[in-house]
Amino acid sequence: MVEIFTNIGHSLLPLTMCLFIVFVVNKYVIANCHHLRFPLAISAMIFCILLPWLLLFIPGFAKSTASSPAEKSRTTIVEPVKNAPSLTESANLKTQKEQQFHFSFVWPWIIISGLMLTHTLLTTLYITYFWCRKQPVATPEQQKYLQQLCKELSIKRRVVLHKSTTSAPGTFGVFKPVVIVPEFLLTNFSQRELRYILLHELVHIHRGDQIFVFLQKLFLSIYFFHPLAWWITQEAAQSMEICCDRQVVLHEQNSIGYTKSFVRFLELKNTFCPSPRFAIGYFAHVKQRVDVLLNNPIPISRKRYIAAILTILLVWCGSLYAWGNGKYPQQKLGHAAMHISSYDTEDPIEVGQTTTYVISLRNEGTANCTDIVLTNNIPQEMEFVKATGPSNFSINNSRIQFNAVDNVAPGKVLNYKITLRARTSGSAKNTALVKFNEFSYTMRNEEGTTVYGE
Repeated sequence: MVEIFTNIGHSLLPLTMCLFIVFVVNKYVIANCHHLRFPLAISAMIFCILLPWLLLFIPGFAKSTASSPAEKSRTTIVEPVKNAPSLTESANLKTQKEQQFHFSFVWPWIIISGLMLTHTLLTTLYITYFWCRKQPVATPEQQKYLQQLCKELSIKRRVVLHKSTTSAPGTFGVFKPVVIVPEFLLTNFSQRELRYILLHELVHIHRGDQIFVFLQKLFLSIYFFHPLAWWITQEAAQSMEICCDRQVVLHEQNSIGYTKSFVRFLELKNTFCPSPRFAIGYFAHVKQRVDVLLNNPIPISRKRYIAAILTILLVWCGSLYAWGNGKYPQQKLGHAAMHISSYDTEDPIEVGQTTTYVISLRNEGTANCTDIVLTNNIPQEMEFVKATGPSNFSINNSRIQFNAVDNVAPGKVLNYKITLRARTSGSAKNTALVKFNEFSYTMRNEEGTTVYGE
């Protein structure tokens, strides 16, 4: 769960660009095509919900440093060079700071999102399975009339009509849908006007809009802090209502009659259930619905919808690619550069004592080093005791040669440890020779040790 929300934090920039592109397309490209704006908004929300899970399959977002078992078996990364700056330590420190920041931001995010999602689930379950069932059932004549309308719209599920004291009609439930109609509509509307209201609610059931409503709430629970998330949920809700209005008008072929019944419903609503929200904040949405109803429905153009979807995907993928390359520069093409350093653990030493030479190879470049071979020349004052490293080795007289390491990524370190015993006094000089494919010459590193006594 933490990793998912961390991926959401990583994806905020491309997600913002995606929502902004949807905003521009809806406002300027398909402004009058609400039958396209609704599926476009829903598609964007589904994509944003799935985005954190998709990032789990992007190598740059993986937590592990090795992307395959083969890489883990080829190279063993050990501690950095003693008393020398290490890119590995810097990278680990930066990663720890990023993780601390992410956890300080992610955990409150998880808690708030969890509370909002829990509230959404409990509210949906309560309204659907408890509150709706407690409302009075409509008369048998009204129930029969509702079933006739269901047959006209090819709705095979059984829909139950309830009346309540709410201010507006609504539909609840997916498998056992329920239509709630205010009692003042049933008593003050004619059968023709009531037909329009019931058709509108049945269109919601026929389209499966309850699933989309839950999807909007889920999306808002995750991205509750994002201004464009609030905009796109409102956009989807408004476009959904307008799409149902248009579908009823196309079914009845009477836009004027439907508009009059809608306006009369608003008048009755303001009379029986007055509210400041209806008088102030709801006016723009009502005006938009009336304006759309008075115009002829625009036929659905799949080409425009597909073009809008492809445009958003192309621009979003381009932004994600550019952002990903900027966040993970080690994935870019660059140049390999190997740094050699060594030190001895004991210096000076007496004849018969041992010292260990620690030889570190660090890739300081921006590309991988390949086929790294280390050869170590043992000083004549010393003799071999043991050696360890990321690969096997062989000994030929006074020369130790380690097998090639296939690959070393930028910032990674290979450590070799060679233990020698002093046999004669003098100034011993251990020599390490390194070769790799990306460099034409053999690199040399020397470390001196003073040996005293006989």
